[in-house]
Amino acid sequence: MLVLAPNLSANATTPSLRDKFQSFWTDHGVKANTRASLLKAYDAGQMPDAVTGKSSSTDVTKRVGDYVVTTSTYADGSVSVSQVQAPLPTYAGTSSRVKPMAISGCSTGGTSGHITYSNCYVSGNNAAITVGFQTSFTYVQGGYDLIENKGKNSYQQCAPGQCTDPIFDSWRQYETASAKAFLKYRFNYSVLGSTGTGFLQLTVGDTSASSKFTAP
Repeated sequence: MLVLAPNLSANATTPSLRDKFQSFWTDHGVKANTRASLLKAYDAGQMPDAVTGKSSSTDVTKRVGDYVVTTSTYADGSVSVSQVQAPLPTYAGTSSRVKPMAISGCSTGGTSGHITYSNCYVSGNNAAITVGFQTSFTYVQGGYDLIENKGKNSYQQCAPGQCTDPIFDSWRQYETASAKAFLKYRFNYSVLGSTGTGFLQLTVGDTSASSKFTAP
């Protein structure tokens, strides 16, 4: 449940977080006039919806190199971003065997019909909060995908503020005919008077993976 401090004011803000917001929004395609409005609201003591969860988001997922990136845009124009390490498989010669490769510890292996991504990071960021964990998952062509383990090497940072009580909240290991596999990571946060429970979820199914990061 989200709680907003009733007396949040410009005096409570910090320039460093303001700069982080501005850089983050610029890097992730928020238009200049929207950035200006968001910063004006922030200077008046109003945190962006991507941190407070005041509004729902519109999500766009696309592949960017070896990552599957989801950008969530909220009603006020602020954004949060999550991504899954998922390097595109390459094959050894003319065989169906996947050529081993790795990015930052995330590696692929298997065959064209059964590809495992091992020790891959899922991460989320909204400038004020960063969070992530490692896990492994498998695509099964013509079958049901799965998440191999419940996650490890998790991290969370709220700056300024606190992130507490991290836990892997729920896990459906196997995809079914009606539902995809998922792994949800939960934590509590407090950032400049905005408090709530955040989630980072990995979803795997239909031989694809995606993620979703929400602050509320």
